[in-house]
Amino acid sequence: MDRTVKEPKSTMDVPVYMQTAGTNVNHKSSILRLVGFGVRTVTFLGFHVYVAGLYVAEDALEASRPQLASGDVDLEKQLRDWLEAGVPCAIRIMPVRSTDFAHLRDGLVRAINVRAKHARALPDTYDMSDEVENSLSRNVHDLKSLFPRTKVQRGHALDLIVQKTQANTYCLSLQYNGTELGFVESERVSAHGSRRPFTLPVSLLLAYVGVHPDISEALRTSIRHGLTHELP
Repeated sequence: MDRTVKEPKSTMDVPVYMQTAGTNVNHKSSILRLVGFGVRTVTFLGFHVYVAGLYVAEDALEASRPQLASGDVDLEKQLRDWLEAGVPCAIRIMPVRSTDFAHLRDGLVRAINVRAKHARALPDTYDMSDEVENSLSRNVHDLKSLFPRTKVQRGHALDLIVQKTQANTYCLSLQYNGTELGFVESERVSAHGSRRPFTLPVSLLLAYVGVHPDISEALRTSIRHGLTHELP
């Protein structure tokens, strides 16, 4: 449980397993296992910002890997399928250099705004009704309120843990170095024909495996390798 793997560009150690005790998600205490990891780089400045890793409940991950190993994987679809099935999934963010919570908060909000803009351009795919927009606005406000006004040291872990609840909502638990800062819960979701309900918890995790926004190609490549070939 204490095993780590090294991210080569930042030389940071990434834990293979994630502890989620004391959060508002993962009540069955499933073991979350690292699938892939990679560094986010600000290209025009040429420096590394943070290392991100995707974690998935180990039992669900192992059950899925035989079918995934047979070919290419749609990362967004696979992660969405796990979340819709109630599987706890998480993104861990570990800054490469000291920063503050405000900087991390603003980056997450930007990612959500990009996902929402993309969804609005695809009205046949996503449900972006007034009700959904109002819920999203409330959730963004709730998310912003969870971040303290303090520094974040290099290598400390900010975890975004998401799971579907029995009430058919999605809950995002924000955890820092093993302590929950709070949580954000979506409205109850319901399918509108073939359109997908847009929620902040799901969309925030999908942002890290998709290209809207393009957060880290290294992360996506590592996740794909972990699913189709060998886990870290």
